[in-house]
Amino acid sequence: MKLTKHNTGSAIPFLIIIIFILLISLTATSMITSNVSTSDKQIDEYLENVLDEITSYVKIKNVYGQYAQQKPYHISKIGILISPLFHDSINLSEWIIQLQTTETLSIYTFNNTAMKQEDHTIFTHPLWEKLSMSSFGIIGIIDKDDSLIHHYSLSDPSDLIFLVFNTSNASISKGDHVSIVLTSGTSMKKTITFIAPLPTQNIVSLF
Repeated sequence: MKLTKHNTGSAIPFLIIIIFILLISLTATSMITSNVSTSDKQIDEYLENVLDEITSYVKIKNVYGQYAQQKPYHISKIGILISPLFHDSINLSEWIIQLQTTETLSIYTFNNTAMKQEDHTIFTHPLWEKLSMSSFGIIGIIDKDDSLIHHYSLSDPSDLIFLVFNTSNASISKGDHVSIVLTSGTSMKKTITFIAPLPTQNIVSLF
């Protein structure tokens, strides 16, 4: 008997998404019927955040910024720590980063620079020297199969990388409202919003 091999790679994320949707429905129902007062806006925000997490195919672990050490203090560099949710390959070379403040809109494209962290810290890594003010690079933290270095792609949920880019031209200072949108050539879209914190230290957590 001839056995036919089926490709289940794309089916697994689909099933996971279905499960997530069911969990969202149950949670939303619980929020509505609970004794705790929950507004329609809170429910909408919750559903939007969860759906955004699922459909983006990536998980935002953290977002860090580096403040310039001279006045006026502003965030000069940003690093976004991400990992994939599924085993499906994600081509990072197609990504675009949009950075928006109340006064500026900056667009960053990938400059085909991906390097491992090795013995360097994130904000002093040699990769920064290869970046322009309109490009972003990738620093690999965990990349077991070297797919990031060779193909600029994420292929396993254990992968962990930093997307890094310069923000000096945006003049982001304390109290500024900032929106970062990650998009790709497909339907992937991930939005990050934050208010710039006090420059109490050189490296600050933004998200």
